[in-house]
Amino acid sequence: MSSDLKLLEIPGSIVLSTASTWDVISRRWKHRKSVRSISLFIAEDVHLCGVSRKDYSSDFITQSGSVLEVIVSRMVYMSSQLEESSLRIVGISDVIANPHDFIDWLHVPYSNAFCFRTSDRPIPLQIHIQTVQNTGIPLAQTYARPVLNAIKKHSTKPSTLIVVSSRNIAKALAFELIALSNNASNPFLLCSDDEIDRSLSSIRSKSLSVCLKRGVGFIHGSMDSNDIFNVENLFESGSIQVLISVMNYIPKSKRLAAQL
Repeated sequence: MSSDLKLLEIPGSIVLSTASTWDVISRRWKHRKSVRSISLFIAEDVHLCGVSRKDYSSDFITQSGSVLEVIVSRMVYMSSQLEESSLRIVGISDVIANPHDFIDWLHVPYSNAFCFRTSDRPIPLQIHIQTVQNTGIPLAQTYARPVLNAIKKHSTKPSTLIVVSSRNIAKALAFELIALSNNASNPFLLCSDDEIDRSLSSIRSKSLSVCLKRGVGFIHGSMDSNDIFNVENLFESGSIQVLISVMNYIPKSKRLAAQL
């Protein structure tokens, strides 16, 4: 919606708004009857509330998260200040680590808080937890064997997306996976040598070319944009099985689909 308050005066209307627009409209809620008369307020992606710049590399997500937190807090406060308020507030989020804090923040009774199983998702999700003992060796070497075993055990389709914390780990893990699978003949390469060679002709990074030749790719925000585009296309087309991405890069990246 725009900042036209007449939209709120239409009886029985459903109004869609961005967080920033609703922030502008609701700031003067004490002087705007149309804002005070709202009966249902639904906030989507409330898990983004309070995110910091170090959590996401996307400025858009960071700014939207802070504004979203402000408008939800404002609506909760408005509801508590109005004597005969019939406002219902619904918060929808992804998985969060502190659901009880969110429930208390929204003033929602515990009986009205719902958590859905991963099997109830539109795309069912299975979670497998693998612990790794810290032996003091580099993380890439520590994780390489468990990651390789997980790929062999759980990957029924040729698409595996691995998320790591830094670009150094992403690159090192790619080479570790290749080294561990050295006895097999390119188990992660799902296209012919001629096809991958044609794609590698436009790759600028030599280390990336070596990994892609074995069916393993990696991406991070500091890479050449052309290399990122080519790696993502190879993964989406099913030419390579394994893609390693840095977590801070994912919001800027495509919505890459993976089975594992």
